[in-house]
Amino acid sequence: MILIFGLTPRCGSTSIVQAVNCSTRFDLITEPFNPNAIEWAPKLFEEAESQEEILEKIVSLGVDGIKHLEYQVGKELNEKLINVASKKILIYRSNQLEVCSSQWMSESYQKEFGKSVWHPQGIARENVADFFTWTRPPLPAHRLSQQIKKFKSLCDHYGRIFSTKNTLVIRYEDFFRPNMFSISKLCDYLECELLSEEWKRLLSPKNKFNESSIKDKLIPNMETYRRAEERFIFNPVWRNF
Repeated sequence: MILIFGLTPRCGSTSIVQAVNCSTRFDLITEPFNPNAIEWAPKLFEEAESQEEILEKIVSLGVDGIKHLEYQVGKELNEKLINVASKKILIYRSNQLEVCSSQWMSESYQKEFGKSVWHPQGIARENVADFFTWTRPPLPAHRLSQQIKKFKSLCDHYGRIFSTKNTLVIRYEDFFRPNMFSISKLCDYLECELLSEEWKRLLSPKNKFNESSIKDKLIPNMETYRRAEERFIFNPVWRNF
């Protein structure tokens, strides 16, 4: 079973799973532990009474794999999930200012308008046009501090776990740069053929949902944070990858 494991939200894991599903023979399930993403996952999972039961169904059904975000279950179940996967892809984003501001864009919009807008999949932009024009409240400094502290803790914890496994590590900042990321490397790791070129559209920088320029325009204090952006970038040093 393939596990695409996003260390934090807004790390690009949805784009990667879409690229795999559209361009290879695999059909991976997106976030089966996320009740808000149930429309992406099989209805069978709605009948599960616990997260442990969902994991049991994933294993018993013999699915190709799943895309999963760390925060959606506890550390113990995450480790079980990692252990049952034969192929593990760990995805992270170095720039925690981008992670935090992307979350703020969606969270503050949902609070104001009652619309959940996290990814362009299945969304008609004309129905959420104000997402790209509405000025957000300032991004609280404590949100950034908490995000960086949590990210470093996650890197330490999961770095120890994944370093003993057969893991492919992908950094967000690399796979949206064609000269840095090779889809063939991903296919080699998954031992599959590339069946279409659809991945090029999905991983094209111009198709990113939360462009930095939009966040800079709509979050009032982003310019202040940009001036000290190096403080919010963290590249973990992991051994054995």
